[in-house]
Amino acid sequence: MRKTLATARFLAVLLTALLASQAAAAELLGPVRVCDGTAEWPPYIYYQREGDNAGRLVGFSLDVLREVLKPEQLSIEVSLQPWRTCLNETADGKRDVILNATSNPVLNARFLQSRAYYTTTPSYVYSTVRFPQGMGIESKEGLREYKGCGVSGRDYTRYHIPDDTLDTTSPDITSALLKLLEGRCDYVPISYEPFSAYTLTGEPYATDPALAHAPVPGMSKLEHHMLFPITPRGEQLRNLVDEGLKRLIETGRLHELLNKYGLE
Repeated sequence: MRKTLATARFLAVLLTALLASQAAAAELLGPVRVCDGTAEWPPYIYYQREGDNAGRLVGFSLDVLREVLKPEQLSIEVSLQPWRTCLNETADGKRDVILNATSNPVLNARFLQSRAYYTTTPSYVYSTVRFPQGMGIESKEGLREYKGCGVSGRDYTRYHIPDDTLDTTSPDITSALLKLLEGRCDYVPISYEPFSAYTLTGEPYATDPALAHAPVPGMSKLEHHMLFPITPRGEQLRNLVDEGLKRLIETGRLHELLNKYGLE
């Protein structure tokens, strides 16, 4: 009798584990639902302006995710949304992946995080009319003495800028730079790589003589990750992405994609 009960319990546990495994595998069926902030982030994600792909979202981050998911034959559905909406829907499991995010304690508590797959150079943009000789910033603390204009939803925690000196009401980089040129702020914090890549969206900010940029002294490169909901599906996807990124690094494919977008 005891042997029969033990066998029954073992079979029940085995069946439960099998069903759980099948359910977890089934969760990865269907398209991977991807979101990012409304403000484009070239060359990582932006709308193609010309050619056969005009109007389509393209970029380094999407290329990387597609390469990672290719062996699993998983398709992608991607949209740009207000940053807060993207965060909330992903945290709730309505979205599967946030493509581009830096690491901070708030996000770390809400999401699973992939390994870093690219870095950017923290910089600031200023008006050459107001500061023809440059702003003379000698350390990252130097920005605290000035008024900044940022983009809503962007993570500026690594800049250590006091909230009362940084206006983050601009919906996109164009609006932030317009405020700068109007004299409503002194600088715009932005990583150099996307700033120089806005030519891809028809906005050659980096070559505008009214604007200049400089790296923030003393700041290290910013690592960027993908974020996933804290769910069984989210954990599976995070693990899948981390394994895929490792493969892309080891085969040199990640380096090829970085070169494709002029990032190395």
